[in-house]
Amino acid sequence: MLRKLWTRLFPRRCPICRTDVPRGSEGVVRCFRKWCCSQSHADTYASFLYKALDEFLWSHAARHGVYVPRLTASTMDVAVSGASEVGPGALPLPTYKA
Repeated sequence: MLRKLWTRLFPRRCPICRTDVPRGSEGVVRCFRKWCCSQSHADTYASFLYKALDEFLWSHAARHGVYVPRLTASTMDVAVSGASEVGPGALPLPTYKA
């Protein structure tokens, strides 16, 4: 009963197109604790998050006068290459002391 209430209060929606994502439907992908309706929307969402993170780190470091190299992602497609260590989820976060 509580589970039904919880799922009605917080429906799963794709962060890109804002459509409802039903549980157990085909093509549903989870990306950064969000449910996306397709793999392309999951990749777009991941790209958006990495760009936002890069902008935040860059502007925060600039306020303190510290140089931080920009985050760069590999252009290789993970689905085509089959490599598990390449792609948006495999980027190491930069470490610096501000």
